[in-house]
Amino acid sequence: MTKPTPIPAFLEAKANSVVHLTAEYEAISAMRTAYFGGSIDKQVVSELEAIWSDILLVTDAKDKDEGHLARNPEGYVLLGLGESGTRKTSVFLRAFQSMEIFKGFSRAPDNPSFLVSVTAPSSCTLGQLGKALLEGMGAPATNLHRENLIWESLRRTLPLRGAMILHIDEAQHALGASRSDLKKVQNAIKGLVQNPIWPCWVIMTGLPEAALLVEGDGQVYRRKQVVRFPLLNGDADAETVRRTVTMFGEKHGKRSIDNLITDGFLKRLTHASMSRLGIAIDLTRWAVQEAYSAGDANLTAGHYARAFKRWTGCADVDNVFVVPDYDKVAVGKFLTREFVEDLEASTTVIDPKRARMLRRLGINVPA
Repeated sequence: MTKPTPIPAFLEAKANSVVHLTAEYEAISAMRTAYFGGSIDKQVVSELEAIWSDILLVTDAKDKDEGHLARNPEGYVLLGLGESGTRKTSVFLRAFQSMEIFKGFSRAPDNPSFLVSVTAPSSCTLGQLGKALLEGMGAPATNLHRENLIWESLRRTLPLRGAMILHIDEAQHALGASRSDLKKVQNAIKGLVQNPIWPCWVIMTGLPEAALLVEGDGQVYRRKQVVRFPLLNGDADAETVRRTVTMFGEKHGKRSIDNLITDGFLKRLTHASMSRLGIAIDLTRWAVQEAYSAGDANLTAGHYARAFKRWTGCADVDNVFVVPDYDKVAVGKFLTREFVEDLEASTTVIDPKRARMLRRLGINVPA
């Protein structure tokens, strides 16, 4: 029998040290586990309750053999659409884990719930999507390679596993590289929803373009609901941003924010986060950690400035929390902007293969 690897003495000492009992550790730990809820959470819970009610109605009709008297039993699609950083995944997973109807849910293969949640592989094919769903049910299709066999296995596994709700996160990955790829995925989703023996309710969360997965098919489009995750809207959402800073900076971070929250600061934070609540939360967490590292009891814009610089790699002249004209800063392009500007102005001949790749990305490389 192989002996377990001993823990190095310095790591064991670190693990047992009192640093883990300090206010700093407890505050940072609390920030990591804290959840910021809002009206969008209530909307998602309401939509999930509606799915559960629909399942009961369809199941009851099938049990009474009344399907022939009305429409065929079928599920429907629920879309959760929004830009990256608008907390689509966290809101849905929070609802899955907190609602009694999904008791026992997890994303592990041994998940006992009738809800299965997977992430679509990047640029996935129909076959890869089918394999991801099978793996999510604990039935990996390791020996199946043809798409039709993978989906035939999936249709057989669903009732055996008791899975009725399928959640596909990052659904935009399933759009495919061509119209024919997209059509195949659309038909597969329609087949899941309209299966007369075992209809499924499909939840897809992702970027706005994920809507193309249902917009091209009239039958599926008719049977769909939508939850939109909007960007922060300036003054209209200032109170939401204020509550974010209060919750993570003061309540859980244990730092004073008395001299921090002004209308001007909230606008800077909104711009720095590209109007995405999830990023505003992350920036606040990082700023609190900067305050602890500096030994400061007060959370300041300077801590946000350092957190923003570490996140973006920006120069001081482009730091949203430093410069006067912060609203003119193009957040999100610091890593490539100087490189692109230098490259486009250069007269040096670069490798032809690299030049072709850069031109495909829209960068004007000199011939």
